Amino acid sequence: MADPAPQPEQWLEEKQIRERILQAIQSLPPEQRAVIVMRYYLEMSEADMSAKMERPLSSIKWWLRDARKRLNELIAYDRS
Repeated sequence: MADPAPQPEQWLEEKQIRERILQAIQSLPPEQRAVIVMRYYLEMSEADMSAKMERPLSSIKWWLRDARKRLNELIAYDRS
């Protein structure tokens, strides 16, 4: 039977990935960072984020789009 616990190498790689993601999130502008945290960590809907931040839904969608794009760029750059 396979050991369900991750191997040390796998654990270290996953830890490094989490750290890169956290650093990338921290580098975002405040509005983008807030919507990423609300969406992916707090699992809020875009409508709920709009109400919470008292901003139009279009702004929330724009910030999310820009934040995702920037995170992809930052994480891809970090890998090279």
